[in-house]
Amino acid sequence: MKVLFINPPYFNSKYKFIGLVAPPLGIAYMAAVLEENDIDVEIIDAAAMEMSWETLESEIRRISPQIIAVTALTPTIYHGLQTAELAKKTCPKAMVIMGGYHPSFNHQEILEKDYVDLVVIGEGEYTMLELVKTLEEGGDLKNVKGIAYGEGVVTPPRPLIQDLDELPFPARHLLPMDHYKILNMKLDTATLISGRGCPMQCSFCASAALHGNRLRMRSSSSVVDEMEHLIKDHNAAMIAFMDDTFTLKPSRVEEICDEIIKRGIFIGDAQPELTLYLRKCFVN
Repeated sequence: MKVLFINPPYFNSKYKFIGLVAPPLGIAYMAAVLEENDIDVEIIDAAAMEMSWETLESEIRRISPQIIAVTALTPTIYHGLQTAELAKKTCPKAMVIMGGYHPSFNHQEILEKDYVDLVVIGEGEYTMLELVKTLEEGGDLKNVKGIAYGEGVVTPPRPLIQDLDELPFPARHLLPMDHYKILNMKLDTATLISGRGCPMQCSFCASAALHGNRLRMRSSSSVVDEMEHLIKDHNAAMIAFMDDTFTLKPSRVEEICDEIIKRGIFIGDAQPELTLYLRKCFVN
């Protein structure tokens, strides 16, 4: 079964004005879990590629997947819905799925659209895996945790992933890595996430609502392993941490900095002394 993840086109992103184009790590994590289980998967990052609707339609038709999963935030929901509609028109027999922050909290509204078959609620790695396997085996969707479909069918929530180290690194080889940038700098840029969840309850942020109000952190060795992977396999000259609460636990930041120093990792032109300086800034 062929699975296609799509990050929708987004032509008026405010972040482009500050030169920020970041990879969609959420769908890259899901793609990695599916690949790990021998499932055929591709990703179209239409936003990074600045795809027109015509080009996106052509790419969907070329791939001809059985499952099309579209991610969306609240700012991108209208483009996400347009993408889902285009996907259903292009591949009428495919199951069209939506996930991400906005669909997770507004699944009833999303399922009113006749071109959306199912919504993945919350963290999607193992939900997508179980969903694909259930469809392949002709099983009952009601047994898949963390989804909504049909007229009011909502399955029990999927427990949060407690050990984030068990997840494979995001499937960046499926992404157009040369299209990502920060502050318009001509550097090979990569991002990573070292933890999920947040104990705060900020009114402007949905992190705790989606990922839980307890911070789940990857081990420092896993984080630095991924940094080495980004440098070796993707020539990363800049690595940005995309955590919502990276410095909440200073001792853990200190551990990561110590591990970078211990391994003598160079990121671009940065020397280990820079990491030592950052370590002092974070913990003092």
